[in-house]
Amino acid sequence: MSRTAGRLGRILAMLAWVMAPEGATVEQVCSRFGYKPKTLIDDLDLVFVCGLPGYGPGALMVAYVDGDEVVIEMADYFSSAPS
Repeated sequence: MSRTAGRLGRILAMLAWVMAPEGATVEQVCSRFGYKPKTLIDDLDLVFVCGLPGYGPGALMVAYVDGDEVVIEMADYFSSAPS
């Protein structure tokens, strides 16, 4: 597996895990996914440019660290089931 594919897989798994109702701390994410804090921040910064075409504020994901908590905010599109 290429380095990029491995990184993408780790980011996608981490996002799904952090978005669970309980949330996650930086320490928990680093422990579970083998991150160093700096690498976690780098991956969260990459998530910021992911979203739906149009790429306006309501179409992008936001991922950051707030104190000790990893926060993932989905694009508006993903916040509710399609009708």
